[in-house]
Amino acid sequence: MSRQSRQVKEAKRRRARVREASRTARGRMWPYVSVAAAAVGIVGAFFLISAGGGSSQDTSASYPAGYTPPIEGDPAAPVEVVMFGDFQCPSCKRFETETLPALREEYVDTGRVRFVWRNFEHYGEESVAAARAAHCAGEQDMFWDYHDLLYRNQRGIGSGAFSRANLLEFADQLGLNATPFTACLDSFRYEDVLAADFRLGRDEGINGTPGFLVNGEYLAGAQPFGTFQSVIEAALEQAR
Repeated sequence: MSRQSRQVKEAKRRRARVREASRTARGRMWPYVSVAAAAVGIVGAFFLISAGGGSSQDTSASYPAGYTPPIEGDPAAPVEVVMFGDFQCPSCKRFETETLPALREEYVDTGRVRFVWRNFEHYGEESVAAARAAHCAGEQDMFWDYHDLLYRNQRGIGSGAFSRANLLEFADQLGLNATPFTACLDSFRYEDVLAADFRLGRDEGINGTPGFLVNGEYLAGAQPFGTFQSVIEAALEQAR
Protein backbone atom coordinates (compact mmCIF):
# COMPACT_ATOMS: atom_id res chain seq x y z
CA MET A 1 0.00 0.00 0.00
CA SER A 2 1.37 3.43 -0.97
CA ARG A 3 2.04 6.20 1.54
CA GLN A 4 -0.68 8.31 -0.06
CA SER A 5 -3.22 5.48 0.23
CA ARG A 6 -2.37 5.05 3.90
CA GLN A 7 -2.87 8.77 4.47
CA VAL A 8 -6.27 8.69 2.81
CA LYS A 9 -7.41 5.68 4.86
CA GLU A 10 -6.13 7.31 8.03
CA ALA A 11 -8.06 10.48 7.28
CA LYS A 12 -11.24 8.51 6.63
CA ARG A 13 -10.99 6.71 9.97
CA ARG A 14 -10.44 9.96 11.87
CA ARG A 15 -13.38 11.69 10.29
CA ALA A 16 -15.73 8.74 10.78
CA ARG A 17 -15.71 9.49 14.52
CA VAL A 18 -17.15 12.96 14.05
CA ARG A 19 -19.24 12.61 10.86
CA GLU A 20 -22.33 11.13 12.52
CA ALA A 21 -22.37 13.83 15.18
CA SER A 22 -22.08 16.47 12.48
CA ARG A 23 -25.04 15.09 10.54
CA THR A 24 -27.25 15.01 13.65
CA ALA A 25 -26.34 18.54 14.62
CA ARG A 26 -26.90 19.84 11.08
CA GLY A 27 -30.44 18.48 11.29
CA ARG A 28 -31.04 20.49 14.46
CA MET A 29 -29.59 23.64 12.88
CA TRP A 30 -31.53 23.44 9.59
CA PRO A 31 -34.46 25.80 10.52
CA TYR A 32 -32.02 28.61 11.18
CA VAL A 33 -30.03 28.32 7.97
CA SER A 34 -32.36 30.32 5.73
CA VAL A 35 -32.35 33.22 8.19
CA ALA A 36 -28.55 33.23 8.28
CA ALA A 37 -28.36 33.02 4.50
CA ALA A 38 -30.62 36.04 4.14
CA ALA A 39 -28.48 38.01 6.57
CA VAL A 40 -25.32 37.21 4.65
CA GLY A 41 -27.02 38.14 1.40
CA ILE A 42 -27.24 41.82 2.38
CA VAL A 43 -23.55 42.20 3.21
CA GLY A 44 -22.01 45.11 1.25
CA ALA A 45 -21.76 44.63 -2.51
CA PHE A 46 -18.33 46.18 -3.03
CA PHE A 47 -14.91 45.15 -1.69
CA LEU A 48 -11.22 45.67 -2.32
CA ILE A 49 -9.07 43.57 -4.65
CA SER A 50 -7.53 40.55 -2.97
CA ALA A 51 -3.85 40.18 -2.27
CA GLY A 52 -2.46 37.82 -4.87
CA GLY A 53 -4.96 38.39 -7.61
CA GLY A 54 -8.63 39.14 -7.12
CA SER A 55 -11.75 37.08 -7.76
CA SER A 56 -13.72 36.92 -10.98
CA GLN A 57 -16.87 35.84 -9.13
CA ASP A 58 -20.25 37.59 -9.25
CA THR A 59 -20.16 39.75 -6.14
CA SER A 60 -23.95 40.08 -6.08
CA ALA A 61 -24.38 36.34 -5.43
CA SER A 62 -25.75 35.12 -2.10
CA TYR A 63 -25.80 31.73 -0.38
CA PRO A 64 -28.37 29.27 -1.73
CA ALA A 65 -31.23 28.55 0.67
CA GLY A 66 -30.26 25.78 3.07
CA TYR A 67 -26.51 25.99 2.47
CA THR A 68 -24.17 25.32 5.39
CA PRO A 69 -20.37 25.48 5.11
CA PRO A 70 -18.21 22.37 5.55
CA ILE A 71 -17.65 21.73 9.27
CA GLU A 72 -15.15 19.32 10.76
CA GLY A 73 -15.74 18.29 14.34
CA ASP A 74 -18.70 18.71 16.67
CA PRO A 75 -20.92 21.58 15.42
CA ALA A 76 -21.83 22.26 19.05
CA ALA A 77 -18.19 22.73 20.14
CA PRO A 78 -17.66 25.89 22.23
CA VAL A 79 -14.98 27.35 19.93
CA GLU A 80 -15.33 27.91 16.20
CA VAL A 81 -12.26 28.29 14.00
CA VAL A 82 -13.19 29.55 10.53
CA MET A 83 -10.53 29.31 7.83
CA PHE A 84 -10.74 31.42 4.69
CA GLY A 85 -8.48 29.57 2.29
CA ASP A 86 -7.36 28.97 -1.28
CA PHE A 87 -6.26 25.52 -2.43
CA GLN A 88 -3.37 27.00 -4.45
CA CYS A 89 -2.13 29.22 -1.59
CA PRO A 90 1.37 28.12 -0.44
CA SER A 91 0.88 29.55 3.06
CA CYS A 92 -2.42 27.67 3.35
CA LYS A 93 -0.60 24.44 2.53
CA ARG A 94 1.94 25.19 5.26
CA PHE A 95 -0.88 25.63 7.77
CA GLU A 96 -2.63 22.49 6.54
CA THR A 97 0.48 20.30 6.78
CA GLU A 98 2.23 21.78 9.82
CA THR A 99 -0.49 23.18 12.10
CA LEU A 100 -3.89 21.69 11.27
CA PRO A 101 -2.95 18.07 12.18
CA ALA A 102 -2.07 19.18 15.72
CA LEU A 103 -5.23 21.30 15.98
CA ARG A 104 -7.31 18.34 14.88
CA GLU A 105 -5.74 16.03 17.43
CA GLU A 106 -5.81 18.47 20.34
CA TYR A 107 -9.07 20.31 19.79
CA VAL A 108 -11.25 19.11 16.89
CA ASP A 109 -11.22 15.38 17.63
CA THR A 110 -11.81 16.06 21.34
CA GLY A 111 -14.97 18.07 20.67
CA ARG A 112 -13.68 21.44 21.82
CA VAL A 113 -13.31 23.12 18.41
CA ARG A 114 -15.37 23.04 15.25
CA PHE A 115 -13.29 23.82 12.16
CA VAL A 116 -15.19 25.60 9.38
CA TRP A 117 -14.06 26.09 5.78
CA ARG A 118 -14.81 29.22 3.77
CA ASN A 119 -13.55 29.75 0.22
CA PHE A 120 -11.33 32.72 -0.45
CA GLU A 121 -9.85 31.70 -3.78
CA HIS A 122 -7.91 34.51 -5.37
CA TYR A 123 -5.16 32.83 -7.38
CA GLY A 124 -7.12 32.20 -10.56
CA GLU A 125 -9.20 29.57 -12.29
CA GLU A 126 -7.45 26.53 -10.79
CA SER A 127 -8.29 27.81 -7.32
CA VAL A 128 -11.94 28.18 -8.32
CA ALA A 129 -12.02 24.74 -9.95
CA ALA A 130 -10.46 23.09 -6.90
CA ALA A 131 -12.93 24.77 -4.55
CA ARG A 132 -15.81 23.70 -6.77
CA ALA A 133 -14.53 20.10 -6.82
CA ALA A 134 -14.16 19.97 -3.03
CA HIS A 135 -17.80 20.97 -2.60
CA CYS A 136 -18.83 18.35 -5.15
CA ALA A 137 -16.95 15.76 -3.08
CA GLY A 138 -18.87 17.07 -0.09
CA GLU A 139 -22.10 15.90 -1.70
CA GLN A 140 -20.75 12.39 -1.07
CA ASP A 141 -19.63 13.25 2.50
CA MET A 142 -16.00 13.49 1.39
CA PHE A 143 -15.29 17.23 1.49
CA TRP A 144 -12.50 16.99 4.06
CA ASP A 145 -10.88 13.96 2.44
CA TYR A 146 -10.85 15.77 -0.89
CA HIS A 147 -9.68 18.99 0.81
CA ASP A 148 -6.67 17.19 2.29
CA LEU A 149 -5.87 15.49 -1.01
CA LEU A 150 -5.89 18.83 -2.83
CA TYR A 151 -3.31 20.26 -0.45
CA ARG A 152 -1.14 17.17 -0.70
CA ASN A 153 -1.13 17.59 -4.48
CA GLN A 154 -0.60 21.36 -4.59
CA ARG A 155 2.33 22.19 -6.88
CA GLY A 156 2.25 25.96 -7.15
CA ILE A 157 0.02 28.62 -8.61
CA GLY A 158 -1.22 27.93 -12.14
CA SER A 159 0.87 24.76 -12.40
CA GLY A 160 -1.90 22.59 -13.84
CA ALA A 161 -2.12 20.55 -10.63
CA PHE A 162 -5.84 21.24 -10.46
CA SER A 163 -6.74 20.61 -14.07
CA ARG A 164 -10.11 18.99 -14.73
CA ALA A 165 -8.41 15.66 -15.45
CA ASN A 166 -6.55 15.77 -12.13
CA LEU A 167 -9.66 16.78 -10.18
CA LEU A 168 -11.45 13.74 -11.62
CA GLU A 169 -8.44 11.56 -10.78
CA PHE A 170 -8.49 12.75 -7.15
CA ALA A 171 -12.16 11.79 -6.95
CA ASP A 172 -11.29 8.35 -8.28
CA GLN A 173 -8.51 7.96 -5.70
CA LEU A 174 -11.05 8.58 -2.93
CA GLY A 175 -13.55 6.14 -4.41
CA LEU A 176 -16.19 8.76 -5.19
CA ASN A 177 -19.07 7.91 -7.48
CA ALA A 178 -17.78 9.36 -10.75
CA THR A 179 -21.11 10.12 -12.44
CA PRO A 180 -22.61 12.53 -9.88
CA PHE A 181 -19.20 14.03 -9.12
CA THR A 182 -18.54 14.83 -12.78
CA ALA A 183 -22.06 16.19 -13.25
CA CYS A 184 -21.60 18.44 -10.22
CA LEU A 185 -18.19 19.63 -11.38
CA ASP A 186 -19.55 20.54 -14.81
CA SER A 187 -22.69 22.21 -13.44
CA PHE A 188 -20.93 25.19 -11.81
CA ARG A 189 -23.61 25.12 -9.14
CA TYR A 190 -21.30 26.29 -6.35
CA GLU A 191 -20.38 29.60 -7.99
CA ASP A 192 -22.75 31.56 -5.73
CA VAL A 193 -21.28 29.86 -2.65
CA LEU A 194 -17.73 30.76 -3.68
CA ALA A 195 -18.70 34.36 -4.37
CA ALA A 196 -20.67 34.69 -1.13
CA ASP A 197 -17.79 33.25 0.91
CA PHE A 198 -15.39 35.72 -0.70
CA ARG A 199 -17.67 38.64 0.04
CA LEU A 200 -18.17 37.46 3.63
CA GLY A 201 -14.42 37.25 4.07
CA ARG A 202 -13.99 40.82 2.85
CA ASP A 203 -16.70 41.97 5.23
CA GLU A 204 -14.84 40.27 8.09
CA GLY A 205 -11.58 42.02 7.16
CA ILE A 206 -9.89 39.11 5.36
CA ASN A 207 -7.47 40.42 2.74
CA GLY A 208 -5.28 37.38 2.06
CA THR A 209 -4.96 33.69 2.75
CA PRO A 210 -5.01 31.97 5.05
CA GLY A 211 -7.17 34.12 7.30
CA PHE A 212 -8.90 32.83 10.43
CA LEU A 213 -11.67 33.81 12.81
CA VAL A 214 -11.45 32.17 16.25
CA ASN A 215 -14.82 32.84 17.85
CA GLY A 216 -14.78 36.04 15.83
CA GLU A 217 -11.20 37.06 16.64
CA TYR A 218 -9.15 37.62 13.49
CA LEU A 219 -5.87 35.75 13.11
CA ALA A 220 -3.87 36.30 9.92
CA GLY A 221 -1.48 33.94 8.21
CA ALA A 222 -0.11 30.43 8.71
CA GLN A 223 0.63 30.88 12.39
CA PRO A 224 2.34 28.07 14.35
CA PHE A 225 0.36 25.74 16.58
CA GLY A 226 1.37 27.64 19.73
CA THR A 227 -0.25 30.83 18.50
CA PHE A 228 -3.52 29.07 17.75
CA GLN A 229 -3.33 27.26 21.06
CA SER A 230 -3.10 30.52 23.01
CA VAL A 231 -6.07 32.05 21.21
CA ILE A 232 -8.17 28.89 21.44
CA GLU A 233 -7.44 28.34 25.14
CA ALA A 234 -8.48 31.94 25.84
CA ALA A 235 -11.70 31.38 23.89
CA LEU A 236 -12.39 28.13 25.77
CA GLU A 237 -11.90 29.90 29.07
CA GLN A 238 -14.26 32.67 28.02
CA ALA A 239 -16.86 30.11 26.92
CA ARG A 240 -16.91 28.39 30.32
